[in-house]
Amino acid sequence: MTSVPATRDEDNRPHGHANPDDFWVVCLCADWCHVCRDWQPRFQPLVAEQGVGARTLWLDVEDEEIDALNLDIETFPTLLILRRDQALFLGAVPPVDEHIARLVKKCAQQSAPSPTCTASEQTLAALVWNRFICRLE
Repeated sequence: MTSVPATRDEDNRPHGHANPDDFWVVCLCADWCHVCRDWQPRFQPLVAEQGVGARTLWLDVEDEEIDALNLDIETFPTLLILRRDQALFLGAVPPVDEHIARLVKKCAQQSAPSPTCTASEQTLAALVWNRFICRLE
């Protein structure tokens, strides 16, 4: 089985454990993308600074297990923000701290899935939740 590069704390544990009220910010990137590589060290601290209790996960979309999902992600980085298995946001974002901060705070206030997320985007959220986040415990 291929490992999933999760954001980890100083004890090398994934940030958070799955539970019904989990709020996650998942970065979908590619290892070859220099923008993603440059932004990765700032990702978890930036999300944590927002004070909304979000957990983070960094997924390489070219990992065998993720690639099998046939994601159509063409622009990096792409964020998937979800509460449990429901997508609150899915889209490419510039790695600009202020932009990400506003987006995370806005999504943290949402209790329902985004009405702009398509059925396939909601399916992606459920797959990420079930195949990756729930396995982090």
